[in-house]
Amino acid sequence: MTLAPLLLDHFKRPRRAGRLEAPTGRGRADNPGCGDVVEIEVRVVDGVLEAARFLARGCSATIAGASFVLERAEARRVDEVLALDASALWAEVGETNEARRHGVVLAIEALNGALRGSR
Repeated sequence: MTLAPLLLDHFKRPRRAGRLEAPTGRGRADNPGCGDVVEIEVRVVDGVLEAARFLARGCSATIAGASFVLERAEARRVDEVLALDASALWAEVGETNEARRHGVVLAIEALNGALRGSR
């Protein structure tokens, strides 16, 4: 079964992959069941998520989910990002295979951890 078009695009052309220069926070989330890991670095300036980057090990849904979530989060106020809902983002993705949902969930968890630890 192929990824939904939006996820497939994020998998083929991930946005915001890599390390971030001068991060103010880092977060990590993993799925012990399948071994997928998402690490996110953020830079927050004046309460706004100025920049975010991710590293991911795992399946296509994990890589695509991290790319998609960071695209939706960057340049928003931290309180808005912390309020992002995994279910709403999952609905926006348009994927019907619930087994792939973990990619978005891991990204949200890692992003929230990075923002809560941000100075």
